[in-house]
Amino acid sequence: MGVVSKIVAALSRAQSEVERLELEVARWEGDARTKREELAALEASVGDVVMTDETGTAARELAVTAMELRFLIDGAHAAARAAERKLRDARWALMGAQAAELRERSGKVRVEAEGRQAKVDELRAALVEFEGGDWRPWDPPSGSYGMVVPPPLKTPQMFAEADRLDREASALEEQVAVERQRASVRIPTARIDWRPSHSSGQSSAAFSCSVTEGLGSVVFELTKDGHPIGAVTLPDDRGNLGSRDLVDLGGFGELLEVHCAGEVLASLRTEKLTLGPPMPASGPLLAATA
Repeated sequence: MGVVSKIVAALSRAQSEVERLELEVARWEGDARTKREELAALEASVGDVVMTDETGTAARELAVTAMELRFLIDGAHAAARAAERKLRDARWALMGAQAAELRERSGKVRVEAEGRQAKVDELRAALVEFEGGDWRPWDPPSGSYGMVVPPPLKTPQMFAEADRLDREASALEEQVAVERQRASVRIPTARIDWRPSHSSGQSSAAFSCSVTEGLGSVVFELTKDGHPIGAVTLPDDRGNLGSRDLVDLGGFGELLEVHCAGEVLASLRTEKLTLGPPMPASGPLLAATA
């Protein structure tokens, strides 16, 4: 297989891989959307089921189904994100193949143009030797009357086409380089989930943080009223990109903040709740995110 055939084959494979992964991302996102709709319908029916379920069996079955659906939703989201990363890499590969194909076309045009230019130079030298003086392409003087258009010269046009192809290839290569650089930077996110206590002055908070794939490490610091009370470095020793830790709090009216690289990613001020019945152990979390 010649060089040209290899380049064309690589371009075709790259295009097919992009199309395949686009379908895979759409499939996982559709699966997650379907499971979310199932979960929403299940949660909407919980009240009626619990009211008519004297033994609690149906309610427990619904709880198991809900947990399974949430697990499947998380799994579909994770699969979609993994497919998106593969799709990103495939698109870079496709752009690289397109740039290579443009370079190959440019090289062919430039080689032909150089051959023509050598012939033009040879003929021009023969004219100079035979007739004397220099010979140049005709360029009508400015101010000439009428529609005077010099005939186009093929060789300069071929050099211009080769330059255009090279510029297109360079633009694709530069775009890939920029996108790779952006993808190599880890993006941090953080969250504080607070569970207040009605019966005592004690409460707790879940300190969650995560980073995207990339290079280097990121340090998150949790502060209470401006004083550090915990820190996490990601990825950790096991390569995990996320972390969640519980922090005991002394009371209410405290300001919790998550700091990273000099910025506050999440903050929450705890407040004492004085109305309403005690919150059950499985009650919802009060959350603050950036």
